[in-house]
Amino acid sequence: MWLHVDAAHGGSACLSSKYKHLVKGLDRADGIVWDAHKMMFVPALCAFVFYRNREHRFETFRQNAPYLFDPSAPGMAEYDSGLKTIECTKRAAAFGLWGVWSMFGRQLFADMVDVTFDLGRVFYEKLCEADDFEALHEPECNIVMFRYTPESLRDFTKEQIGDFQLEIRRQIIQSGEFYIVQNKSEGIGAVRVTIINPLTEASHLDALMETIRETGRRIIG
Repeated sequence: MWLHVDAAHGGSACLSSKYKHLVKGLDRADGIVWDAHKMMFVPALCAFVFYRNREHRFETFRQNAPYLFDPSAPGMAEYDSGLKTIECTKRAAAFGLWGVWSMFGRQLFADMVDVTFDLGRVFYEKLCEADDFEALHEPECNIVMFRYTPESLRDFTKEQIGDFQLEIRRQIIQSGEFYIVQNKSEGIGAVRVTIINPLTEASHLDALMETIRETGRRIIG
């Protein structure tokens, strides 16, 4: 039995004293994927795979390329990244993370998690307080899924309400004001926000909600 955890986004919570309890037990996984380009100030692509056992590093990407690998010198594998990555000679993405960490230290990443996770809760509370929005879950991080459901949608079917969310999303993206992501909840269309910029303020969240309202009113006519 092999336990792999997709911690691409949430893995960064382990750097936060406030939120690290959310990833308790992560150390028990056999494999973990973690993307530094999602919560650690590093441009894409910068992703890592961690293995509980060192020997598993060489079992994941098996390749047969005699011009690259020398079986007569197995000790050289420690210096040959081609055995441990599907990217082979592409740029060493880890240097971006190393540069940020070496200049600012670990606390920068902890602050990033704390600020954006806190804002996820702020946005959730704003949605709950609004009569025309529906929060679809109680967030544990900086990702919040919801629907815009004004009274004018009262006679819409669930499918129509879902399509309405996706049309709002398309028009907002085309306007360039905000970027939100499509999703589904119980098979019905919804939208999702990931607050990943630590300079985001509550006023930006208010502006997003108002933009959604204005866009929705235009669509309904």
